[in-house]
Amino acid sequence: NDLYAVINPEEDHQLVFTPIEGAAIAGIFARREICEGRAGTKAAVVDGIHGRTYVHFACHGVYNWHNPLTSGLTLADGRLTLDDLQRGVADLSSARLVTLSACETGMTDVMFKIGSEEYVGVPAGFMLAGVPCVVSSLWEVPDISTALLMERFYRNHLKDGMGIAAALREAQRWVRDATAREMSLADRWEQIY
Repeated sequence: NDLYAVINPEEDHQLVFTPIEGAAIAGIFARREICEGRAGTKAAVVDGIHGRTYVHFACHGVYNWHNPLTSGLTLADGRLTLDDLQRGVADLSSARLVTLSACETGMTDVMFKIGSEEYVGVPAGFMLAGVPCVVSSLWEVPDISTALLMERFYRNHLKDGMGIAAALREAQRWVRDATAREMSLADRWEQIY
């Protein structure tokens, strides 16, 4: 298993915990490439995800209710859109899982229903591109709890051998129920930096 992670390509100062998230999950993979900051251009990301089994985005996501095809992930020089994914701009044929650690990336068009009976959203774009599993968020999420959740999720899945759904469920419960001491970034990740 190998990882390609895109970490805060806009270098947004509000996403202060994304570098910690990237370093924490990278440590779980034997093979990994972290594309951090302004290096996360659309061309670099499209090239970098080719042949990867795990792809992780820790960035901003945008959902456009009036034109869902322009919805997507904000990169250093633009957006990787649902339209791009549907047109096959990115080769995701090797991907087993794409994780969208970005706000509202799980939103779908349930009001306007562009198209026939289909719900249009970024996760569906990744699935149409050949990814069998996508983890995403339906709402805005705090940066620090997302970093903790993602580290726990990947550890559950890759180190403890849990299936993706079970690993995510346990990580969600852990974040919900953990004490302040258990969630302390200083104690958990001091070895990362």
